[in-house]
Amino acid sequence: MSDSEQWRAMRERYARFRETELGRLFTAYDHATIAYWQRDGDETISDTRLKALDEACRKAANSFLAKLMDLANV
Repeated sequence: MSDSEQWRAMRERYARFRETELGRLFTAYDHATIAYWQRDGDETISDTRLKALDEACRKAANSFLAKLMDLANV
């Protein structure tokens, strides 16, 4: 399998993963984390907005972690 074929196969696998409950939780967590860190170093952003981004990140992380713990039966 060529590198291009491997890349395409991995992208298709990732797309299928994102359609699952775990994939949706991971995507929400990933996007919330990125949004927070994109703004964290911005001195012009309000504390209120940064706190809202932090809360969204925390909620997404908690949901993702809860599902992982369920899958691990702990």
